[in-house]
Amino acid sequence: MNKTGEMDGIMLLTANEDRRRFLYLTEPLLHDANLLWYLNDNQHAADRTTFEELQGLRIGIVEGFNYGKAFAEATNELGLNVEPVPTVLSNFLRLERGWIDVFLVNRVVADFTLLSRPELRDRLVVRKGPFEPVGFRVGLSQAGKAANMLDQFNAAITDMTREGVVTTILQYPPLVQQVAPAN
Repeated sequence: MNKTGEMDGIMLLTANEDRRRFLYLTEPLLHDANLLWYLNDNQHAADRTTFEELQGLRIGIVEGFNYGKAFAEATNELGLNVEPVPTVLSNFLRLERGWIDVFLVNRVVADFTLLSRPELRDRLVVRKGPFEPVGFRVGLSQAGKAANMLDQFNAAITDMTREGVVTTILQYPPLVQQVAPAN
């Protein structure tokens, strides 16, 4: 945030038309796909290649997450039972308590969230879902002071990707653990 309390940018967003109305989106920092997270002993735990295969399950999602146009259409057309909540951790806790059957989230966000809950992570299994990998980007507020820096951000992302810096950062557990919430 800047000195006036306004947000200049936000990390790791996927692109959609709503976000493009108020953000300039960089080139992707990384690509990742939503996965299906279950408790180890969940009878429903399976890879699923189509959205139809999610019918009949209680599906946890996070409010405000962009699950993509295909998922939104499938939710409406197939009547998928989605239960949105405010945070990733709250969905993992709902999964642990049996309040939902499956939770949809990508590995990067899930792994970061579960650093503070290793006992829960050990009780989960992850399976492939019908989601394609999408690019995660930096969003720069069109009204913010960084709005004119899109080209500089993209150049830095290109350099960091070519040099393997992004991959190194994402695989460096001590860095992630230092910023993980305290127990």
